[in-house]
Amino acid sequence: MFLYVTSDDIGANTGGGQVTHFELQALKSLGNVDVLTPKQTSDPFEADNNIQIENLSKYKLAHFYSHSFPNFTKKLKEAGVKITYTVAAHDKDLSRAEHEGLGMSFPYKHLTDPELFSVYSSSYKNADLVIAPSNIAASLLKKYGVEKTFVLSHGHNPVKFSKKPKNFNVGYLGQCGPDKGIRYLLEAWALLNYKDAILNLAGVQTTNLLSLIRYFGKGNIVVHGYVKSVEKFYNSNSIYVQPSATEGFGIEVLEAMSCGLPVVVSDGAGAHELVIDSGIVVEKRNPQYIAQAIHYLKNNPDVNSDPRALQRFIDFAHRQNNMAYEESSYLTSKIKNKEFNPDTHVLEAQEHIRNQFLNPKGEKSKAVSAKERGNATYGKYKGREVVSYDGGKSWEYK
Repeated sequence: MFLYVTSDDIGANTGGGQVTHFELQALKSLGNVDVLTPKQTSDPFEADNNIQIENLSKYKLAHFYSHSFPNFTKKLKEAGVKITYTVAAHDKDLSRAEHEGLGMSFPYKHLTDPELFSVYSSSYKNADLVIAPSNIAASLLKKYGVEKTFVLSHGHNPVKFSKKPKNFNVGYLGQCGPDKGIRYLLEAWALLNYKDAILNLAGVQTTNLLSLIRYFGKGNIVVHGYVKSVEKFYNSNSIYVQPSATEGFGIEVLEAMSCGLPVVVSDGAGAHELVIDSGIVVEKRNPQYIAQAIHYLKNNPDVNSDPRALQRFIDFAHRQNNMAYEESSYLTSKIKNKEFNPDTHVLEAQEHIRNQFLNPKGEKSKAVSAKERGNATYGKYKGREVVSYDGGKSWEYK
């Protein structure tokens, strides 16, 4: 018997919704799962203190997504239950600076008060293993005293590619809180002041977004609010921008790449670690750099619209998704088949992924630019399809 705990809406059309959906399906493939979805309030400890479950020892493993439950994880640990966590950590100091820079009070006292933060972070320290979706998130967790971390990129729902718009459109999809860095995208758009292009903004917290537009917005901007079809939204844009000031991952980057969009991603978003030749990484909190990257992609149609380059972006995003799924499945299978040992099994999982997703020679394929890539060459290796983008010099599994 397993326990899954999250305060996110499982399966919702959000990053957290997607991650929780995949994680829950992985646990269900191993056996029976009890699902606990305590709702968070302004008091970060209220939901934790209200959890009442008897006979905790019936659970072999409890997996948590994101939110802290120090009291409940302590009880599970005392009952001998293995605990794993997925945490997309943000930089709390940068987050506070972003709030204050917009004239907003920082609402998370438990992150700034040392005593409260010690209690809050103890939930992650109680875990046998904490999964971070990026090296940025893992570094922050270690900074906060969480040592047993393992980097595993989030998976995502692949988005289907379709014909791109004739006009140059720039897209952003997601929440609009201070951490997301929307102000820097708006400032960059004002610097560009294009007459022949549109900035499409979609997601939640529309009231916050409209306030930001009043202060920083200039040029052609369309606010879409919540969109039911992310596929339709991505396909209405030419490129995608993730301007985050601080973010543990940013699943929209993978979604956009799987749709064939070149991306501009700040180094404040953990997902920037996945951008090789599928976009441009810029310095966080720097609208000038964002503007330069957008302008470059607008004026280089070989990057923006070359079908071979777009297919490369799609292939990479799908491969990354498969890697996340395979690694997660490998770990959970170990939990099912033998006593779970985080130290040993994490190393085994990493070796498994190296064998599955590196090229047949055991070396990472070189990043090849869109101009150099040419047509893909396909073949088979040990019964599996492989592809080369550099005339057969290096290969990788499809």
